[in-house]
Amino acid sequence: MKIYTKKGDSGNTSLIGGEIVKKHNIKVDAYGNIDELNSFLGLVRDFSDDDQVNDIIVTIQKKLFSIGSLLALGDYKSVTKIDNKKLQIKKIDIDYIENEIDKIDKNLSTITKFTIPGGHKLISYLHITRCVCRRAERKISYVNEIEKLDPNIPAYMNRLSDLLFILSRYFCKKLNVKELYW
Repeated sequence: MKIYTKKGDSGNTSLIGGEIVKKHNIKVDAYGNIDELNSFLGLVRDFSDDDQVNDIIVTIQKKLFSIGSLLALGDYKSVTKIDNKKLQIKKIDIDYIENEIDKIDKNLSTITKFTIPGGHKLISYLHITRCVCRRAERKISYVNEIEKLDPNIPAYMNRLSDLLFILSRYFCKKLNVKELYW
């Protein structure tokens, strides 16, 4: 099977289910942001030597494939007919992120100011990844206005950006990088 089909040369693509849409369609834009986020998480993992954090990231990357697949559905209402547990985002997935945030955050100092990104490549990549996550979250919010998504999807994305922020602080501490504040 060839990797190229030439079907997208005219600016169109197909959603899961066969619906043809423009490549700038909001759903395509949303799952494109998820793909970008997933790639940046891979980059973060490449710079991290922390096996526990890397395991968390891989778990999240798998969930992002699920979210991207759900966003790529031509008819989201048909998701109730999909009996694929791999595609589901559940409350337990959000709880997982919250538990990881709480475990990491309990060992960090309290902050009352905005942190200025930077200080180490890994920390900077985490902040970039957090920003990409926020952008993906905004796109998902827009898709959610058009067709009501499972409320666990926007909640998962919101919590994920919080985790990425906490991870940037965690690596500041671990790498002995002074946090800068605004």
